Amino acid sequence: MSVTTSDRTRIGARIGKLALGALTAVIIVLLAVLLLVVRPPQTLLDGVGSGASEVQHQVSQNIIQSYCPAQMKLADSGTYGDSAYQASEGNVASSARQAAFGSVFDSSVTAIDNADSTTRLQDSDPLDEASVLMSSASVEKSSLLQTTQLLKASAGEGSASSVASWASEGDLRGVAASNCVSPSLNQSFLLPGTKTGSTQQLVVANPSSKSTSVNIRIWGSKNSGSIALSTGSTITVGAGKESVFDVSAAASDQDAAYMTVSSKETPVASVVRIAEMDGLNPHGIEYAVPTDDASQNLVLPGSIHDDAVSLNIFAKADTTAHVSWMTEKGLSETHSYPITAQQVKVVDLGQAPDDALGVSITSDEALQANAVSTVTGDGAQQDFGLIASNTAVKSSAITIPDHVKAALVLANTTNKQAEATLSGYDASGKALAVQKVTLGGNAAKSLDASSFGDGIASITLDDASQTMVWAARVTQSDVDAAKVAGLGFIMQTPLMPRTALIHADQTPGIVR
Repeated sequence: MSVTTSDRTRIGARIGKLALGALTAVIIVLLAVLLLVVRPPQTLLDGVGSGASEVQHQVSQNIIQSYCPAQMKLADSGTYGDSAYQASEGNVASSARQAAFGSVFDSSVTAIDNADSTTRLQDSDPLDEASVLMSSASVEKSSLLQTTQLLKASAGEGSASSVASWASEGDLRGVAASNCVSPSLNQSFLLPGTKTGSTQQLVVANPSSKSTSVNIRIWGSKNSGSIALSTGSTITVGAGKESVFDVSAAASDQDAAYMTVSSKETPVASVVRIAEMDGLNPHGIEYAVPTDDASQNLVLPGSIHDDAVSLNIFAKADTTAHVSWMTEKGLSETHSYPITAQQVKVVDLGQAPDDALGVSITSDEALQANAVSTVTGDGAQQDFGLIASNTAVKSSAITIPDHVKAALVLANTTNKQAEATLSGYDASGKALAVQKVTLGGNAAKSLDASSFGDGIASITLDDASQTMVWAARVTQSDVDAAKVAGLGFIMQTPLMPRTALIHADQTPGIVR
């Protein structure tokens, strides 16, 4: 059979197509292998909207809570032995005040053991410029939880609450007061001695809907390092419940103690109820609240003339604490004390000088500290108040519970002159007086809260330079009239946004 020219042409075209197809297949296979072995240049990758390898986002908390403990009570109210020697709570009374400031969508107060008993804070004049909501309640039967929802997070927005408990009769004679505390995963406390006659009860509240286990560690004054607790170191707190841990039994016979409270599952709020006796003589009641973060420069405003003052100091590294009295003219009488790492140091400062208004502590290493101010009444009765350190912020507040009196003590944490503005509000949230405060370097000043007007219930401090810290020194008229010593302290509550920085790492290679 003969092959024509047209047949040859068709056969040649077919062979060419087959060869080209084979070559294309070989090239595709080679490219596939090359892509598996060689990383393509970044210029060939799709963009991800940012040239940085890490993206940061700042988020703010618009729902905040604060926990106000119930009034002071005896750890053991059982009736044992001769009635003349039985413990008695006496005529204990109490009051708590809650306030919310700024752009508040809602703020309410509930009993920790009864969520149905809700009271909403009210602004008596919603059209005024003050924007302050207020509420007041007794904590006789239950501790309280304030929940505030903000419309925005900025300086001057937030809530502040406080509690006071007092008695002029019985074994709980005196005054206990504190600001209410916010839940957190980790808290630390500096506590007075746990020797015979001292009762210290850690009350842990869990406002969430999930139970949690809480780990407790304690460092004492006798030796460096944490103590092996005699009653265990873990407690469980149910959802919406409170649990009590006996600190004085767990770490007895210490001159002072440093304690950390760590929750595993959810934030908790913690307060320590303290009652001290010397035989049959009451030696003070007080609430201890969590301390601030460790710092090289601490200011403790509130100790004044005639107070017997001591300090509890704790540091994680060996250092030296330089302690000075604060006066209206600045620092005076500086003394230095060695601090052993992980061991609480108790410093007895004796009677405060006539011009004293607080204590300043500086150190090369970060430390935590509080001051114990003790006053004396008729006979051998005493009472004391705890002054915690605080950080100067742009805006803060102090609320004053019903039926107590308060004197404010402000202190400048820097060596330069500082200015700030105090604004007072009554129990309905109505604005009262405004006062400008000027303090010299490292100086302090005291003024009576009643100077803002009748019915003063809350005070804010606007401090643009972030140089001042302050506290309210609390007394009670019925206790004073009975010639019973009574003293408590309410520390400032920051009205600042609670923010967190979220980091996200970009991994462009995942879109190759």
